[in-house]
Amino acid sequence: MRWKCVFWIRKYGRSLFSSNHEKYKKSTSLAIIFHYRTDAPQGTEVCVCAGVLQSDEPIRDTLIREGLEALGISPQPDLAVLKKDGMPYLKNGGGNVNLSISHSDGLIMVALSKTNAVGIDIENKNRKVSDRLIDRIASCGEEKRINPLRLWTIKEAWLKMEGTGLRMAMKGIRVWPDGPNRYRAESTQTGRRGDVIGIVYRDFYVSLAIGEAI
Repeated sequence: MRWKCVFWIRKYGRSLFSSNHEKYKKSTSLAIIFHYRTDAPQGTEVCVCAGVLQSDEPIRDTLIREGLEALGISPQPDLAVLKKDGMPYLKNGGGNVNLSISHSDGLIMVALSKTNAVGIDIENKNRKVSDRLIDRIASCGEEKRINPLRLWTIKEAWLKMEGTGLRMAMKGIRVWPDGPNRYRAESTQTGRRGDVIGIVYRDFYVSLAIGEAI
């Protein structure tokens, strides 16, 4: 799959958006870090927003609203985030949008897509990893050559995208590199395959799993 990167912001305080987002150009707490879409008509489009986690719900909801606007959706005042089977979804004005949320050490990210199932996971790259954790998540020798925290975020993002969370064992997902910042993943239980984008944002590994069209 060929991706076009519409926005790619790596640090806070940079010029974050196009001209219609002037109010956030000097922000130190909010950013659209990437906004991917394929060039094909009705192709895949995904937006990921990041913010400093000061008070969970206000910044989360702000990020969701910004992401919806980036996708061309006008959020309603009574927009709400609810959960079903532990997975977040939007009620009232979110449209048919897939939502995933992750936070770690003061950073929160939300991923939204109106075209595909999505899952996002972030982890501080300075977190210590035990051999026990590696054995728990790596399903083959090839995977042990991937940074273990990166592998963790890939697999957790994938499980969020599938809607199972950690109810499915991470060893039930096979992962292999597919180019710079790209991975492929496959569930050995469901046979489902998809793309995972992996970047480093500040001090965090970020993985975004993108499933089939909805």
